[in-house]
Amino acid sequence: MIKCIYIINLHGEVLIEKYNHEKILRRELEPVCSEIKNCINPPQIIESLGNVFILTRNTDIYIVGVCDTSNTSIASVIIKNISGILHNILKDGFNESSVKADYPLIYQILDMYLNNGVPFIEESSTILSTLDNNSQVKLISNANCPWRAEEDYKGQGEFYLDVVETLEVRINSKGKADLLVLHGMLNIVTKLSGYPFVSVSISSPHMLEDYSLHRCVDPSQFQSKKFRFIPPNGGFTLMTYLAKPQITNLPIFISPKFTWSKINVIFEVVVRLDDVLPKPKKINVYFELPEGVSPPSMACEGGTITYDLTQRIVKWDIDPESKDSMILNGSAAIAPEFNYHACDIIITTNFMAKGYSASGINIEKAEIDGFPKVLKSIQYITKSGVYSFYGNI
Repeated sequence: MIKCIYIINLHGEVLIEKYNHEKILRRELEPVCSEIKNCINPPQIIESLGNVFILTRNTDIYIVGVCDTSNTSIASVIIKNISGILHNILKDGFNESSVKADYPLIYQILDMYLNNGVPFIEESSTILSTLDNNSQVKLISNANCPWRAEEDYKGQGEFYLDVVETLEVRINSKGKADLLVLHGMLNIVTKLSGYPFVSVSISSPHMLEDYSLHRCVDPSQFQSKKFRFIPPNGGFTLMTYLAKPQITNLPIFISPKFTWSKINVIFEVVVRLDDVLPKPKKINVYFELPEGVSPPSMACEGGTITYDLTQRIVKWDIDPESKDSMILNGSAAIAPEFNYHACDIIITTNFMAKGYSASGINIEKAEIDGFPKVLKSIQYITKSGVYSFYGNI
């Protein structure tokens, strides 16, 4: 990725050179040094002798990364990140004076950031926590929680938690589940000053089959379902998990029936909603008719139907309103040579419902120490992933 790194002052003098897995001769670097010396604003990307040089300026100094032509965009991001890391860690910032004063530390930082030319440790606080105590290093107070940068938020303080669950469902033509999996996430967005402690308590009526926690959470806390942590800035995922929902508790169940003869097919698709759970605002149901089936005649109770002649796809857009059951009826002629025994018709649906979690997981408490009047919101979202039903043949 990054063959080598140079730090060059405005006079075109090389102050530091760090090779990763390939050495570049100084004569190959001379065109770049000339550009820096002679131009007020040299180009950010310079190609010379088969190499690509990425230039990033910070005050009175340039950091230059060398890569091949296939990794230019990624290399540009890496070089900018390195410049930011050096600026954050060096006590007097990243400039010519600080480079000359503490170049051994810079080599140490570059060694930790890059492993064989590829980013390895990318957080200032993580790098800082591994460095020896040095007067030339900024004192960063979050060395024990490197996932968070210190933030001085002037507002009231905000905390948003979304329980987002995705159902992966495949029901065969006999009404049995071939696939029944739930993927869940606890997504949090915070706007809080300093290093606040957040307490979140959850309850779940069923055992989770698997889970993964953000590193800000002590894994031992999972048994009590009470998490206390210092959150990262902005948005992050506190926990991901897997659960197995019950087929009897699905928010939407589809019963497709296809009756075939030698000349036509008559079909009925019934969509049933759970009468207890919150209804999705909109449901999309679609299925593809096999080649050899003519464009169908259709009617439905609730929603609108469209048919794509090119892709042979029936699409049914449903607005559930107060109905718990909707029906689509249709028929179509078939070609004489059509063999309906050799095809499967799969009914697929897309939906999103707010106000409940399919797994039954519940947020019992969410509090932030020192922020008694924080703006807080908790919402539950259940949506479809692969959610399909096989029609009978």
